[in-house]
Amino acid sequence: MRPAIKLPEQAMALATVACAHQCSDHDTAQASARFACRARCTRSQAEHGFVMVVVIAAIGLLAMAASIFVNVTRTQVRASAIAVETARANALAAAGINLAVLKLLAFRSHASGKHRNFAIGRQAFGCRLEGDLLVTEARDEGGKIDLNFAGERLLRALLIGLDVEPARADAIVDAILDYRDGDGIKRPKGAEEAEYRAAGRAQGPKNAPFAAMEELGQVLGVDAALLEKLTPFVTAHSGKEGVDPAAAPRRLIEILRRGDTPTPASETSLDLQSAELAAQLPPNFITQSTRNTFTVRSDVVMAGGLRFALEAIVDISSLRPVGPATSVQTRPVYHVWRWRRVPSGDQEASIGSIDAVAQCELLAPI
Repeated sequence: MRPAIKLPEQAMALATVACAHQCSDHDTAQASARFACRARCTRSQAEHGFVMVVVIAAIGLLAMAASIFVNVTRTQVRASAIAVETARANALAAAGINLAVLKLLAFRSHASGKHRNFAIGRQAFGCRLEGDLLVTEARDEGGKIDLNFAGERLLRALLIGLDVEPARADAIVDAILDYRDGDGIKRPKGAEEAEYRAAGRAQGPKNAPFAAMEELGQVLGVDAALLEKLTPFVTAHSGKEGVDPAAAPRRLIEILRRGDTPTPASETSLDLQSAELAAQLPPNFITQSTRNTFTVRSDVVMAGGLRFALEAIVDISSLRPVGPATSVQTRPVYHVWRWRRVPSGDQEASIGSIDAVAQCELLAPI
């Protein structure tokens, strides 16, 4: 039969009884000896109690350390999982950009082929890779206002249409033209080195063409609020002095019509066809796009819910104007002007029923 396991309290009680019994057996002859024996028993009990407190405290500290270690490990595992999922989403979004470029190149070779709606019809393309969703779309840069080619009237119409006061609009137009030209001669309401320094700017105008739309924020008079309004409608890559109504957002056409004429904008005009809207624009605002430079957006929705989006500006032409002059320069098959991560949106709404989306043709596992 196994001996019963005694709890610490029971063991201490038994030790106390045993000690007292020893004192009564061996030290009964002298009272002082009996008192010393009992003192030794009391001291031993106190020492046992202190050791027990130390052991309990040590166990508590070990339990706390183990709990902290588990929490830290769990956090690190979760962060690693998110990093891996983000890397997968980034790779899939980059593949979506490349897939869109292939579609645009196919469109350039066969303009009336099956990729026409994707290239110039603003029709998004969606596909699945196992449980992940990929949505890509292309927007012709010819539907935007080129900061390097647009004239005074077009730039002023854009600003007035965005509710900028006429006097401020005139100053900003001259400042834009001073920023992109190659001289240091100030236009009547423009800004050159002296005006930038007077405004507290350490750097003056670039005096060279805009390399990216974001440089518009460096123009004197363009604040963050105005830059946010202008961003959807301007580019540095169309190479045209006007906009193509077939590629331009309807909102831009309405803004230009409102900014160039005193007639108030009507909400119903946004529902007109592009040909009808184009008829409302001055002829010198209208140009035909080369269909060569596109903004490509790639959105990914992972099976676990993570969202990731990339945007690139690609030029699929082999010949492209490099400035206001008529000269051309040979380029590669396609050129990437910009590649960046952008905030994710609800792009899957543009492809209709998600359940009907097929597997990605070029990305399906072998």
